[in-house]
Amino acid sequence: MFDSWLRSPVVAVVREALGPAAHQAERVIVVGDAGLAKALIAAGHASRAAAVSARAAKHLPALVAGTATALDLTTHSLAALVGVGAGGADGTAQVAEWVRTVAPGGRVVLVDRCAPALASKRALCAGLGEIEQRVSGRTVVTSGVVPASL
Repeated sequence: MFDSWLRSPVVAVVREALGPAAHQAERVIVVGDAGLAKALIAAGHASRAAAVSARAAKHLPALVAGTATALDLTTHSLAALVGVGAGGADGTAQVAEWVRTVAPGGRVVLVDRCAPALASKRALCAGLGEIEQRVSGRTVVTSGVVPASL
């Protein structure tokens, strides 16, 4: 999704969106984009990736089994999740699955190239609170906190 020259600015914005979870890399995964996953892992802000192509997976240190809508993770096992490309027909299911895996008080960071209002709507419909948005070029980074009631 991201050309290599765009990754550095996006990594910086995602790191900011992760907040304190950026220092808990062992409990942060990236779903949906191998290039961004590799960059965040190299920067020490994530430890694993999921839902990437088999070809791209060969270049990543650790993978989580499953798909973007069915991750092989226990409920509330992560400090944060960075999800790329939650648009399309499965967008709602993807974000719901991502929220399921993050512990209450943890962050879900949605990275996409869509209208900021649409990204906010996805985060709100998933039940996230404390929604924040950042923009890096055409990339919209929307983060929210998983409430205790989910």
